[in-house]
Amino acid sequence: MGHNANSYTRYAFSVMSSDAGSFANPYGNSVDFYGHFQQAWNVGHDLGYMKASAFAYFGQWPTYFQTLGGTSIGGTGSGTKGWTASGASLLWFTPKWVWSNVYVHGTEDAYLANNLPSNGPLPVGARTAIWNGGFSEADYMYTPQLAWIGRYETVRMSQQGNPLNPGNMGNLDALTFGIRWYPFMNTRVGFAINPEYSVVRSRGVGNNLFAGFYGPSFNNADVTSSSIFLGFNFEF
Repeated sequence: MGHNANSYTRYAFSVMSSDAGSFANPYGNSVDFYGHFQQAWNVGHDLGYMKASAFAYFGQWPTYFQTLGGTSIGGTGSGTKGWTASGASLLWFTPKWVWSNVYVHGTEDAYLANNLPSNGPLPVGARTAIWNGGFSEADYMYTPQLAWIGRYETVRMSQQGNPLNPGNMGNLDALTFGIRWYPFMNTRVGFAINPEYSVVRSRGVGNNLFAGFYGPSFNNADVTSSSIFLGFNFEF
């Protein structure tokens, strides 16, 4: 990783091994790659400071374990298949606003998407799962000690791993509202209270487990849930 003289340009690259030096790791012997590049600049004219970045992650995951007669013969995951996540972000500071945007494009091999071992057959028509997602968040700095927070998050399936699944299965929308209030804040210490309320709607995720309680009509149904969060931050 590194940066230029004023840190406006930053970059990082990582190579990660899943076995942690042990060939008996049940999660297999694979290598993942991650890269991130960020560029920042001052817009000027009181329009604030902006940061744009791009990133990519290329990962692998095993689909079955090495066994013989139901007994592990190596303890290592095999049949490794790949998944990816790539995207971009934009962060903009103004005197009163902080605006954050993130976009992610994801893919997952057909075996992973269908949760099947790669030493066996795939369902007819099975294919790579593809989706897009991200979030947009706007924070309004009412005072240096009080900020209002609003965030919208989404996931949209572009291609199902199994064509028999509804096209919108797994689509998600989430909306969050909150505040961050510092009862006291000085050069030495700060204390923040962060309450949030969220509502999440997931498309087509009602399954047979829930259908056993709510009836067959709940299978592949939409699910909406809400939650309240209260957090505290002590910074020094």
